[in-house]
Amino acid sequence: MVFTPKHGPKTVLDYFPNFVLNDQCLEFVNEFKYLGHIISIMQLDDTNILRERKKLFHRYKVLIRRFSNCLLYAKQQLNKTLHLFV
Repeated sequence: MVFTPKHGPKTVLDYFPNFVLNDQCLEFVNEFKYLGHIISIMQLDDTNILRERKKLFHRYKVLIRRFSNCLLYAKQQLNKTLHLFV
C-alpha cells in the first residue's frame, strides 16, 4: 500500500502513476496498520491514541463489572491501583 503524496511546495505532480509490485497494483491509502501501530498520511498518532484509549476504557469497564459485588473499600483500593498505571 502506498500513501498519497502530501500537497505542498515540494510536490511535483498531483497525480502519480500506479505502483506495481510482483504484477500487482498497490493501492493508495490514507492510513495503514503496521506492526500494531496505525500509520496515517498526516504522520499523526491521533488515530492510534484514540484506538488505545478505547481499549483502555473497555478493560476498565470489564474490571468494574467483575468487581461489582466487592465491598466499597476493595473497589476504592482497586481504583487507586489502576490510577497508578494511567
